[in-house]
Amino acid sequence: MLGKSPLTPLHYLPSKARRAPGQDPDNSLDLVSRKPGNRKAVCGRGFRKHNDTAKVMTPNGNPDAISCDEFPFAATYESPGFPAASGGLNPAQNSDYACLECVQTMVTKGDGTREHLYNDTTYDDPTWPALCGRSSMSTYINTQSMQLFGISSAKQFWLLDKDEYWVDPANGRFADCDPSKDEIKCKMK
Repeated sequence: MLGKSPLTPLHYLPSKARRAPGQDPDNSLDLVSRKPGNRKAVCGRGFRKHNDTAKVMTPNGNPDAISCDEFPFAATYESPGFPAASGGLNPAQNSDYACLECVQTMVTKGDGTREHLYNDTTYDDPTWPALCGRSSMSTYINTQSMQLFGISSAKQFWLLDKDEYWVDPANGRFADCDPSKDEIKCKMK
């Protein structure tokens, strides 16, 4: 799986403000090429918020909203929204609609207390191998998970354009999961 280890790293794509080459990871539409940025290509036009998506009460008491969470991250050369002609390493066949090549999931409170990730059956079943994953989830949870990466971690660790990194948020807690099965059921340890 992309980004899981040093054998399959992600490659950092800085924002245009940090002098990114040619493709912007954000939601903007490039005014010259008229192409969407990586995030907009994956989470833009084809994304539908799922009605069963779990929302949480935010610490400041504001109502939570539903958002799109994507992997590989928009700020990587592996984002399916990043065309090969511009240097993308995992391009969708149609980078304007990269979302159509993603596994579609949703995060719900399946047992009433904990969040669970389920296949979003409002989309067609995925074809394997899928280039990406995209999930309808709580905006608050989504922004808490990787927001600091772009704000501080990339700067703290001096990540430069195309630098390799990998992510292991579960620290081995999903070690027994087998993604090669038709139905994937994992128990977080």
